[in-house]
Amino acid sequence: MVETTDSLWLGTSNNKSKTYRATIFRWDGIAAQANERYLLKAHAALAMCVLDDVPYVMDSNGVLSKFTGSSFEEVGRLPFFNGSGANDFPRNSDVLSNPQFIQHNGMVVTKSGTIEVLVSNLYEDSGITYPENMASGIWEWSPEFGFVHKHSL
Repeated sequence: MVETTDSLWLGTSNNKSKTYRATIFRWDGIAAQANERYLLKAHAALAMCVLDDVPYVMDSNGVLSKFTGSSFEEVGRLPFFNGSGANDFPRNSDVLSNPQFIQHNGMVVTKSGTIEVLVSNLYEDSGITYPENMASGIWEWSPEFGFVHKHSL
């Protein structure tokens, strides 16, 4: 949940099935119910933040989306794809319960106008490895460069 100057934004997870889509609700704080509803192309909205009074959301597919005024459109994507097919998505992205690869408070806006995301892409099963190009740690997104791995833990 994040707030802009005129609205409160609430991201949800759809725990019914992976084929169902997550919803983001916008509420003006006055109406008896949410004013608008926006569907994501993933089953969960994991974390949200506000940059320049515009909400951004990271979904369960590793996609960062920005509110454009009528919908949420992709502006960045974590580099999970490694070509093997087996581990192309983040840890627990296909699990309909917690824990997810980003905690709901795991995304912040910096003073320089970028977004930092704390990613945990470690698998708990000993026989599974994570993609080499998707290390856990802090990933930074900027409009100019996209996602860059900034710090390892």
